[in-house]
Amino acid sequence: MVPARYQFVDYDARRDPKTDRWCCKCQKDLMPGQPHRHVYLAAEMCAVHPEDIAERGPQPDDYGWHLLGMDCAKKLGLEWSTDIEPKA
Repeated sequence: MVPARYQFVDYDARRDPKTDRWCCKCQKDLMPGQPHRHVYLAAEMCAVHPEDIAERGPQPDDYGWHLLGMDCAKKLGLEWSTDIEPKA
């Protein structure tokens, strides 16, 4: 079993999102229809590489799936997110 790959999502926790659709990195609201990605967050706001999620499995302290705006997804690296809507 190969250990899962993680990358810190250098998030900005100062903003106060106005809607329930916001980027987990910059916390700016995402308008309906605005391009976005999905990222799985483990503890300490670390993204889990999509190829490692199934083998790693959910952990009790994970944050789970969150939205990520396209600009932030590019900064993190598109390979750390997915454009497929997760099933929870």
